[in-house]
Amino acid sequence: MYKHILWDMGGTLLDTYADVDTCLFDHVRRFGRIAQLAEVSWLTRVSIAHAIDVLSKKYDIPAADLQQSINELQSRWERTPPKVAAAAVELLQTVHQVGGLNLIVTHRDRDSAEFLLHKLDLADDIDDMVCAPDGYARKPDPQMYHLMIERHGIVASECLGVGDRRLDCEAALASGMSAALLVPEVPDDAPGIWDITTAAANPQKATTTIYVTELGDLVPLFG
Repeated sequence: MYKHILWDMGGTLLDTYADVDTCLFDHVRRFGRIAQLAEVSWLTRVSIAHAIDVLSKKYDIPAADLQQSINELQSRWERTPPKVAAAAVELLQTVHQVGGLNLIVTHRDRDSAEFLLHKLDLADDIDDMVCAPDGYARKPDPQMYHLMIERHGIVASECLGVGDRRLDCEAALASGMSAALLVPEVPDDAPGIWDITTAAANPQKATTTIYVTELGDLVPLFG
C-alpha cells in the first residue's frame, strides 16, 4: 500500500473546476455562442490557459475577455473559497491514520495557498507545502517532488502524486513515485489505465498512473 500523498491543490484538493468551467461556459454563452459544458471541462483539465486559447479561437472571443472572467472569479474566491473536493478530507485523514504525510506541491503562491487552507479548515491536515513561486521549477519538472522526498526522508515508492493534469503525473512519475490522475470520466481506451482493484493488490507499482473520477477511489490504496 502507499503511505504518503503529494497533493496538487487547485482542481485536486480543492474543487475549483466547477467554478472555472461554469465561468468560461457562461462567458461563451454571453457572446451568443453555443458551447457544451463538457467541452469546456475537458479543455480546463489540460489547463485554464489552454481552455482560453481554444475557446477564443473556436468561438471568436477575445482571449483577454475570457482571462478577465477568470481573474474576477479568483478575486471572488478570496471572499468565498471553492469547496473542498469530495472525499478529500477522508483521504487526508486516511493518510494520517497509516502514519503518512500529506504534502502539497502547487503552482499557487504561498499567501494564497495558506489563506485557502486556513479558510477551509484544512491547515491541520497538511504537513508541508512547497510553492513554485518560492523559487522552484514548475511542473512537469519534478524538482518540487524531489524536494519533498529529500526534506522528509520518505521513500518514493511509498508515495502517490495526486493531480488533475497530466503535468502533475509527469512530475510525480519523474521523481520515482506512482501518480493518480483525476478525470471527469475515464475513457475506455485511455492509455496507461491501471485498474483500482489491481492497484490495491499490487502496492508500490512504480511509475504507474491510476485514473480515477473521485478521490475516494484512492482510499483502499492506503492501509
